[in-house]
Amino acid sequence: MPNIESHKSIAIEIPFYNILKRISEKNFRTPSKQLEYLIAKAYPEEYKKLKDQLGKVTLEQAQDLHSVTSLKETLGSDEGRTQYRTWQIVVFLYKNRRFGCLTTDQIAKGINCSVEITASLYRPEDLGLIDCRPSTSNRKLKEWKLSDFGVFVGARLKENKPTRLTSSVVNEYLDEYTRVKT
Repeated sequence: MPNIESHKSIAIEIPFYNILKRISEKNFRTPSKQLEYLIAKAYPEEYKKLKDQLGKVTLEQAQDLHSVTSLKETLGSDEGRTQYRTWQIVVFLYKNRRFGCLTTDQIAKGINCSVEITASLYRPEDLGLIDCRPSTSNRKLKEWKLSDFGVFVGARLKENKPTRLTSSVVNEYLDEYTRVKT
């Protein structure tokens, strides 16, 4: 439920909502953030004035904030498995942690993977690197984000240095994480 002190609900005809939703998903934004972005583009002076009053970001920063950052390279064949899929997922979620939870489709697009990756998400979840919840927009879909341990590991991984996150490698990170936390 939105905070009624800072947010307002609006009614929009369903055909327009469907277009807004499609555009939002394509740009990895929520419908409200897509509307904010469109307003920022159409009325930059008013948007900047409002953001300055609120102490927030400019239009240029808004463009960056609302765009998911994809990984630069695809590893392995899209047609098959790769031993680096867990690394791809953790690095991608780490780079985009400011968005909170991302859908399975957003993750697949972000790591440049055209095959179904749901099964690939269970391994990092089993390792304690990511958490899953039902989507807020569609309970049948899942959303994913890094766990606290996943953020710790993500901060240590390099985007340009693929790493096989085997159980022994993850256990080494877990030992280090436990030492740091105590």
